[in-house]
Amino acid sequence: MVRAFVTTGSVLLDAMAAVERRHGLSNAAAQTLAIIEGAGEALAPSVIAERLMITTGSMTSLLDTLERRGMVRRRPHPSDRRRLLVELTDDGEALVDAFLPEIVAVQTALAAGLSEADRAAAVHLSERLAAAAGTIDVLSVAAQAKPRVKRPPDGDAS
Repeated sequence: MVRAFVTTGSVLLDAMAAVERRHGLSNAAAQTLAIIEGAGEALAPSVIAERLMITTGSMTSLLDTLERRGMVRRRPHPSDRRRLLVELTDDGEALVDAFLPEIVAVQTALAAGLSEADRAAAVHLSERLAAAAGTIDVLSVAAQAKPRVKRPPDGDAS
């Protein structure tokens, strides 16, 4: 059952990635632009990294790429010279305005065949699985698993 969720998630992520690639974006780049745009204000790189759940080193590399492409700009923090804020450029804003409606349209089309009850059940089950994953010690559970024992095929005389 969990494998079905993983497979479904992979298929859905692939659909989103196709839209992002159409605009020359990686998933992380698209999410970064959407996070900044959604905040409605410039954000510290560490805040964006936290929301993306990536390291600050990865964030720096991602922002370097987006800045080279003219999608974001870094500016000094108004009250702390040691810090920076990241904001969208006009080109970055235009790109978000182009790809976000497409993402929403694809998501809407993917869910179109589901009833309201199906959608609610999918959300409920996803939330319960995520909650369960957060309550177990994965490595401890895995370490307690019994090894598989292969049985000889039926009719094998050995």
